[in-house]
Amino acid sequence: MPSRRETLIAILDAHAEQNIDKIMAHHSDNFTWGVLPKSLGQAPLDNMAYRQMYESTAPAFRNYQATVVDIFEDEKENKAVVWINAAAETDVGPYVNEKMLVFYFDDAGKVSRTFEFIDSASTAAWYSKLQQHSTEMGDN
Repeated sequence: MPSRRETLIAILDAHAEQNIDKIMAHHSDNFTWGVLPKSLGQAPLDNMAYRQMYESTAPAFRNYQATVVDIFEDEKENKAVVWINAAAETDVGPYVNEKMLVFYFDDAGKVSRTFEFIDSASTAAWYSKLQQHSTEMGDN
């Protein structure tokens, strides 16, 4: 079984490849994903909803990279946190975001829950630009 750290790196690499199957290979059957802070109003997603969300948003990002700043592991509680700086190219300009990803693992080494604590100010600004671009392009 891979270590928590190896699993985190594999998931980040799969995001860079935009390979949802590789990402989800690390999820447990009862996986849930959520975005923090709660003020963003994002409801938690199960595996199916996560796949749908990912497949609808991933095409907006090109050359996505997540640079690991640090990884914190809690062996006793079987969880880990990775602090990343994310960047990508998009049709509405550069995407940059600082994130803290909290991963909870089950006894089989699969990720059972993830919370993504994002820079809400930069996310709101970027999604506003994306929405405006979509409206201008008639995608809405």
